[in-house]
Amino acid sequence: MTPFHCHPIPTLAYIEKGHLEVETSNGKKMTFQAGYSFVEVLRTIRRGIVIDGPIEIVVFYAGVTSTSNMALADSDEASKYYNK
Repeated sequence: MTPFHCHPIPTLAYIEKGHLEVETSNGKKMTFQAGYSFVEVLRTIRRGIVIDGPIEIVVFYAGVTSTSNMALADSDEASKYYNK
């Protein structure tokens, strides 16, 4: 399980192997399995939970080097990026 975090830049993911549940801080959940691709929620606090074994994910970030691709939910950086 990843810690709660947000992505301040567009983030695209492709599940190569396994199952993943994505949960937002308000409790909304979505599940993805091998072969699925999706745009990760932008500027929204969320976490990933692996379901039933190992997972392989290919991730693409679309941003600039001056902006982090992720910020932990409890960090000062996250508070300037996520939607309240």
